[in-house]
Amino acid sequence: MSKFGLFLVMQELATPEQIVEALNQQRDLRRSLGRIALDQKILSMAQVFDILNWQAETEGCFCEIAIELGYLTDAQAEQLLKIQMNSYPLTGEVLVEMGVMDPEMLSGMLELFKQKRCQHLGQIIAERKVSFSQNVDFKQ
Repeated sequence: MSKFGLFLVMQELATPEQIVEALNQQRDLRRSLGRIALDQKILSMAQVFDILNWQAETEGCFCEIAIELGYLTDAQAEQLLKIQMNSYPLTGEVLVEMGVMDPEMLSGMLELFKQKRCQHLGQIIAERKVSFSQNVDFKQ
């Protein structure tokens, strides 16, 4: 479950089942890296099939195999992953489509989620600073 999804469940604004359904819909809408590479004309169909065959045998990641085979550079793999990340709706957007919440509620919950995350990170940093200063003898 996503962190935002867990936050919504804890706020009792969504059920775990609704979050799982949203994540499943999100996954189903994600374009494959092979399709993106073909659309961007970075790889040929033969190269994509070659990578998929290797992937079936080794259970490796598409980009890692493509780099290992010399079909992609690190920069190209990063570009494909960025395109893929931006090619499907966010969990909150899917929840709006499902009717779990409206756009205004989503906006408010995202703002609250960000605030709580920043507060939590601030607490962790403060605790680590105290712990560090207690364990270090600056007088040496």
